[in-house]
Amino acid sequence: MMFLISAQAIDVDKMSKELMSSKSGAFVSFEGLVRNHNDGKEVEGLEYEIFEALALKEAQVIIEEAKAKFDVIEVSGAHRMGSLKIGERAVWVGCTAAHRDAAFAACRHIIDEIKHRLPVWKKEQYISGESQWVNCQGCHQDFRFSEQSYYDKQIRLSTVGEGGQEKLRKARVLVIGAGGLGCSALTYLASAGVGHIGILDSDKLESSNLHRQTLYNYEDIGKKKAELAKIRLNKLNPFIAIETFVTRLVIANAQKLISSYDIVLDCTDNFETKFLVHDACYLFKIPLVQASVYQYEGQIQLYAGDVNSGCLRCLWPDLPEESCTGSCEEVGILGVVPGVLGSLQASETLKLILNLHNPAATHTILVDLMSLETNKILRPRQIQCPLCGDEPSIKCLEIKNYSSPNEWRIELSNFLDSELQDFQCIDIRETSERNEQDPWESDLHHIPFSKFERNQKDEWDFSKASKPILLICQRGARSARLAKNLREAGHDNVYSLARGIEAIKENWERFGKRKVRA
Repeated sequence: MMFLISAQAIDVDKMSKELMSSKSGAFVSFEGLVRNHNDGKEVEGLEYEIFEALALKEAQVIIEEAKAKFDVIEVSGAHRMGSLKIGERAVWVGCTAAHRDAAFAACRHIIDEIKHRLPVWKKEQYISGESQWVNCQGCHQDFRFSEQSYYDKQIRLSTVGEGGQEKLRKARVLVIGAGGLGCSALTYLASAGVGHIGILDSDKLESSNLHRQTLYNYEDIGKKKAELAKIRLNKLNPFIAIETFVTRLVIANAQKLISSYDIVLDCTDNFETKFLVHDACYLFKIPLVQASVYQYEGQIQLYAGDVNSGCLRCLWPDLPEESCTGSCEEVGILGVVPGVLGSLQASETLKLILNLHNPAATHTILVDLMSLETNKILRPRQIQCPLCGDEPSIKCLEIKNYSSPNEWRIELSNFLDSELQDFQCIDIRETSERNEQDPWESDLHHIPFSKFERNQKDEWDFSKASKPILLICQRGARSARLAKNLREAGHDNVYSLARGIEAIKENWERFGKRKVRA
């Protein structure tokens, strides 16, 4: 382990090779480059001045600290001194470890401490002819506090202590869904010191999310939630590693994504994903903390392998229709509700890591925020359950177990290769949900769901339509319910698009090549 102060270009290839060994499973490096601007001024070069003896001594202390904090194998680094041109490498840090999370965390910690603690000054040479000396110690946030002080009040708990905090540091937790539930759960998992957190979410932030998804702000609209959450959580706690997966959980990637974690939190809002997460965790023997919300109410349960407790399939052997409950888009949600339930998910997760009592492991906990009542309902195991019963029929993840039983619920993939002009597509979202600037919006005929609700269903005579009617909402719940009602009224030519606009967004490159309506 070494650190160099160099007046010459940093030989990254040489330093990287010196770090490598057969013990290493991960190599992470950071490079700091000279940029051509700072604080609105154009920069043409830098000059670094370093108190070399003190800098080398302090750098070695930082490296030893990192070695003690993280499971790293080798660490190396270098900092330039003298004059540098735009694009030159000013600082470099490399770490090797058995696993990537330790290497990432150690590398981030070292560069942050170097920027803060080393006696380095730089003279910024501006194109305007001016120049200015800057103490680099002032260029970085103060991370001089220790993990010990960060977790001090938590460690004082008799149920936590140093040993419990170490359990949290070693834990690997995957949060699926970075929405209302996920934002709350992630905040408290990160601040408690869960050492490795995975965030899985494919969605972009929308303005209607902000009242309940508190990790984000209005300037983030249109950006990926998983990536935004990582940035916020890294600022909340610099001592943990965070990994993001900007994708949907599907059968093809479920085992790869889930099996490397100790605990999974289901913070999703649709039945298809909830059942897939649940079944995958059961089959891969990974504890699952699951929550759901509806207006002012919510429920939470922990599935942790208790042979006497029932699973989700004990209550719902088959995937229920998405339309059996109203979504947030339909019935609304008070922002604090997912906040409370997400916090409870974090609480149950922390207790599970610390080997504390978890009532949700054997009961479904119901929370009513209007009356402030809570109820515990025992979850008995059903011997005929298709997943955990005596003769289970679900032994692996198969598409048939996550498809709607309704033949009128259409998956977008079923007609991507056919002409979409075969359908008359109707967007039933409310006007406030639409954005005409999106390419898929302008081609959709629009009749709001509320207009259907205000009129008797027999007033909508689609039986004489020249083409089948495909109803589209945001995620497929409202369109499924409306299609069901219209079919019961005799309109057999009405269909619902599974996952609605979300499916169109994901497949727009292919979907957009055809007109959505005639």
